[in-house]
Amino acid sequence: MLEELARHDVSTAICCQLLSTARHAGSNNLGGPALQDRWLPAVADGRAIVSIGITEPDAGSAVQVMRTALTEDGPGRWRLNGYKNFSTLGHAASGVLVWCRWPGGDGAKGIGAVIVPMDREGVSLAGKHRSMGIHAATESEIAFERGGRERGRHPLGR
Repeated sequence: MLEELARHDVSTAICCQLLSTARHAGSNNLGGPALQDRWLPAVADGRAIVSIGITEPDAGSAVQVMRTALTEDGPGRWRLNGYKNFSTLGHAASGVLVWCRWPGGDGAKGIGAVIVPMDREGVSLAGKHRSMGIHAATESEIAFERGGRERGRHPLGR
């Protein structure tokens, strides 16, 4: 279905693919019950969009050189610092699935993901890219500056 949509309008196909599969796969397969209860119903019924933050200005999508990092910030608290660009639909998202460096991790084996609400302290929409043709799937820049705190157990149960 997505391939047929893309033959006529790639922008619409990208939006359908992002909204239907990619954003909830991490929480559905890897997240604990609290994460699933918070995000899956809202994504499934259209109340929430979850963007993906992988690409970084100095790393592209090469996960082994990503700089965005999750650090411990007290008992049961985590802090995310970094910058993601080209986060599809980030400007309209309720949350972002952020690929980041885990505490103590090294290289590609030190990468994991957390879902961070866009309204979390220290999370900001830093910009939107203008493209020549894919207007429905706007790419955004998202900054995680001394923010993105999460309480409770380690995100995604790691």
